[in-house]
Amino acid sequence: MVAKQTVLAGLVALCQHAAAVVRTSTPQLGWNSYNYYSCFPNETIIKENAQGLVDLGLAEKGYDIVTTDCGWPSTNRTADGKITWNSTLFPSGFPALGEYIHGLGLQFGLYSGAGRWQCNTDPDNIFLVASLGYETEDAQSFAEWGGDALKYDNCWANETEDTHPLLNSISPS
Repeated sequence: MVAKQTVLAGLVALCQHAAAVVRTSTPQLGWNSYNYYSCFPNETIIKENAQGLVDLGLAEKGYDIVTTDCGWPSTNRTADGKITWNSTLFPSGFPALGEYIHGLGLQFGLYSGAGRWQCNTDPDNIFLVASLGYETEDAQSFAEWGGDALKYDNCWANETEDTHPLLNSISPS
């Protein structure tokens, strides 16, 4: 029940801060970095694939959402509690990435989750912040960056305490 409320709160907050909410007759159509790159996106990958949607004519057929999936955030929030991108992987930042994607006539999709940590497939960097407890703040950040769509997973959503010590104690390394 808590997970459902968290997802709902995050989606409501995103909708409140988005420029417009549009109901469509199809699900989101576009490209998502997870399908090929798993949780290892970077700025170049996102830009090249966004351009590919345009060059291949897919954008004009409605495939116009470019989503940066898991692996994009920093491992920590900023001093004022805001979620932020990994500046090594995305040196220009997400506001600039959103502008680039919009400049191609596409929509900017973002990813987060209802838990403490994002779903992540990188065993060397598993704890990437998600939105639990920061739903409104994250929705505001996503809107400020020009986000048009949100993929919202549910990993770590049932965690009620810090899991770092537990996972570190059972780690095979």
